[in-house]
Amino acid sequence: MTSTPDTKRKTIKDLTGLQFARLTVVSYVGIGKYGKHYWLCTCECGGTIELPTGVIDKPYGVKSCGCLRKETCAQNRPNPTKHGLHKHKLYGIYHGMLQRCYNPKSQRYKYYGSSGISVCADWKEDFLCFYNWAISNGYKDGLSIDRLDSSEDYEPSNCEWVTVSENSRRMNVRKNRNK
Repeated sequence: MTSTPDTKRKTIKDLTGLQFARLTVVSYVGIGKYGKHYWLCTCECGGTIELPTGVIDKPYGVKSCGCLRKETCAQNRPNPTKHGLHKHKLYGIYHGMLQRCYNPKSQRYKYYGSSGISVCADWKEDFLCFYNWAISNGYKDGLSIDRLDSSEDYEPSNCEWVTVSENSRRMNVRKNRNK
């Protein structure tokens, strides 16, 4: 193996052409800010990345340009978002509904989940199903979801869209009835 000249040391090991996990070292880049030797690497996916020697040639070192992490995260996530609507206001409403019904750490859980209120299976498993129902049943910005029968679950036949003030009035009536 040939050596690359170094100003601090006499020689460093030339890693050009060697493969480490998904990375193949293409060329020596130079010495970085903290005196580390950097190498240009190409990944099996086609990406490139510059890495210091100590990160490439160690068993616990970097294995890819970042694609391996993305693949692993996608495989391990039980319900990856495919709809692209995670920033839509309806997604926030949907998420809040699930939190109230299924997350014991939610402030509102005691009024919903611990009281036996749940979300119908179609909505719970598929945000797009909830989204399509909401759009076709009068959802507009500024409205909130309300259950017609407060003792029943969140499901299409028991839900409607109302203003926040309407929802507050209904909640006060329900509280007064329960006393």
